[in-house]
Amino acid sequence: MAGARDGGGDRHRTRDEDLSAALRGNRARRAPEQPDRLLERAGAADGVRAAARAVDCGAALAAGLLVPTLAVAGWAFSRPGLTKDAQPRSLQVHDGRWFGLALVLGGVGAFVGALWLSRYERRRPLAEAWRVRLGRAGVAAAVAAVVVGIGGLIAAGITPKKIWHKFNEPAASPAAVSGPGHLGSFASTSRWNWWQEAWKAWRAHPAVGTGAGTFELTHRKLRVDGTVATEPHNLPLQFLSETGIVGFILFLGIVLAGAGALVETLRRLEGEDRLAAAALVVGLFAYAVHSVVDFDWDFVAVTGPAFAVLGVLLAAGRRARVRVRAQRGVLAVAAGALAAAALYSLASPWLASRRVDDAYSALDRRDYAAAVADARSAHDLNPVSVEALLAWGTAEAARGDTAAAGRLFSKAISIEPDNWQPWYYRAQLLERIAGPKLALFDARQAAARDPLGLAGAYAASLATEK
Repeated sequence: MAGARDGGGDRHRTRDEDLSAALRGNRARRAPEQPDRLLERAGAADGVRAAARAVDCGAALAAGLLVPTLAVAGWAFSRPGLTKDAQPRSLQVHDGRWFGLALVLGGVGAFVGALWLSRYERRRPLAEAWRVRLGRAGVAAAVAAVVVGIGGLIAAGITPKKIWHKFNEPAASPAAVSGPGHLGSFASTSRWNWWQEAWKAWRAHPAVGTGAGTFELTHRKLRVDGTVATEPHNLPLQFLSETGIVGFILFLGIVLAGAGALVETLRRLEGEDRLAAAALVVGLFAYAVHSVVDFDWDFVAVTGPAFAVLGVLLAAGRRARVRVRAQRGVLAVAAGALAAAALYSLASPWLASRRVDDAYSALDRRDYAAAVADARSAHDLNPVSVEALLAWGTAEAARGDTAAAGRLFSKAISIEPDNWQPWYYRAQLLERIAGPKLALFDARQAAARDPLGLAGAYAASLATEK
């Protein structure tokens, strides 16, 4: 303790001597350092020490969280009821209950361990030499893991050519995509095919794309297997193929503007605030990277928190601006109107989809009047919905008004001419009222838009009839 006190006294004396020397100035130059510059240097030193303490505390928290997490995850991956398909229900329930218990106990253990380590670290800060050693050990461990991994791949005969071939290989079945065995696979689960389909769609419509939300129509034309994908699982490529160069430039501008604003936020903040913001920025970066291989954009539960974090970061460290009360009122009204419009744009398609489901349920009950009413309501909620028009036309045909059904199916074709479903529905209606020969044209149009699906099989069956 005495040594520590002496060391601390020496450090304080050294700092005082440095400040005195700076105030006296260099005798050769006879230019004393300005007091505000000295205060700035002292504040910067204090900030560096605070940041170092925060890093030490963060390392302790990470260590306290990592050990229980790895323990629970390692146990979970060893249980067949959690990692293997086609297991008995009793085994799945048994392993699931134990996993739930382990998850709760592991969370409690992680909290207690992190709390204890953080308090211990504050009482006895880690020396600079030990921080350097731990950092070097971490880098060495990472390099060793990479070397061992590459060596294992070479020993197993896995070459880059084989990895690329496996990556390009389409998924054999939906079970192969969702099963736990996929964790150790190099396959892209048909993503490479989907990316090529999206790229071809953009090449065909480079300026404005094929239209937002139309990748499924593109995919059905170009797919090489029986899987159905509604998204290309690549957000930048999806914007490019569906909205063309115009939409992609807007998308890229928003991304770059957000990235620049985040960099400005990190420069604006100091100390522990900057470290906390940096952690959130890493989370946003992970979201952006994952969006290149999946369609997180479509899920509010994933994208909503990401944009909320982005908004918090963009506002962090800024001074609140005082506005005139009249301006606040105008902004409040504008914000309310914008929120109402956004809410309606989200709610109306969802409500229309529910009405379509109600219409088909009424058809199953043979309540044709209710089916027509529900389908018409769905069309009123979402006038550009092809599904609502198809449900309405089906209900009209069921109650005997084939002319109305034909008009509704034709309207659906005019809205989405590249969609196979309106052609297929109208072909079935024509077959019913005029025979297979008159229905063959529409059936072939549907098959051209979905050759490997139901439309292709239907057109083939009509072609064989006399």
